Amino acid sequence: MSNVTPQSKVSAQALLKLFQRGVGTGTEKAYEGFFTTANVDTASHSGKGFCALEGRYRHWLSETEEGLLLGSLRDPFVTGARESFPLTIALTKRICETFAFRHIRSSGSGRPLVPYTTDLLISRSTPPLHIALSGKVRRHLRKIENYRSMMVEHVYWSLYDVPHLVATEAEFTKEVLISLRNLRPPSHLAEADLLSSPNCRSFHVAALAADWSEPLIEVVRTISTRLRIGSEEGMALFKRLAWAGNLEVDLHLGITPRSRNVLLPSGGT
Repeated sequence: MSNVTPQSKVSAQALLKLFQRGVGTGTEKAYEGFFTTANVDTASHSGKGFCALEGRYRHWLSETEEGLLLGSLRDPFVTGARESFPLTIALTKRICETFAFRHIRSSGSGRPLVPYTTDLLISRSTPPLHIALSGKVRRHLRKIENYRSMMVEHVYWSLYDVPHLVATEAEFTKEVLISLRNLRPPSHLAEADLLSSPNCRSFHVAALAADWSEPLIEVVRTISTRLRIGSEEGMALFKRLAWAGNLEVDLHLGITPRSRNVLLPSGGT
C-alpha cells in the first residue's frame, strides 16, 4: 500500500473473518478487495466510490491508489480492475525465503502470515491481458520493509509474466487527481458510439480550432453556441473527448471549469 503497511495492523481474528468471507476472490461485481477503508487503519487519503465499469463500489487507501484506478479506466481495453488484490501466501513465502526476507504477519495472537497485496490488478481485452499496478510514496521506499514488500510484489508478478508497474505521487500529483476526478464521465458508456456521434465529431473539430486561452467553461459555451447545443452537453462532450484522449489536455493543470490553456500544444492525438 502507499503510505502504510496495513497488513501488519490486521489482527488474527479479523484476518480469519476476511478469509472466511472469501474477500479478495471473485471478479466484477462479486469482487471485494482484501483490504478496504473499513478494515485498515491508514493515515493516507482513503475513500471509496462507485465505478460503472463493473457496477460496484471500490476502495482506495491513498490518493495515489485512486489515481491508479482513474488512470487505468481511461484505457478503452480495460475490462476489469480488482483493487487490493491478495497474492498467494504459499508463493510469497517461498519468495521471501529465497531472499531471506521476513514475511509479513498479523498483529494478533498467533501472528499468522498475511497476504501481500497489489493495489490494482487490471484485466484487458488485448495483450497484455493483465497488468499489476502499485502506488507507493517515494520517501516510504527508503524504509527497508517497504522496499522489500515492493520487491516481493515485483518477483511474484514476474513469475506469472504479468507486467508490474509502480507509480508514486510524482505521477499522480494533486493537480492530476483534480483533473481526473473532474473529467471522469458519469457512466461507463460505449466510447466508440458516443465519440462517433455527429455532435461529438463537430465539437472535436471546433475544439481543435478554438482559442483555449480563455477559461474552459467560456470556450465550451462559445463552441456550444456555434453548434446550437446546450453548454451542459458541450461540457459533457469535452470531458468525454478529453477522457478518451481525442483531445490532449494538460492534466497537471488541475483542470476545472475556470482553467485556461487546458489543451496541449499538439491539440489532440
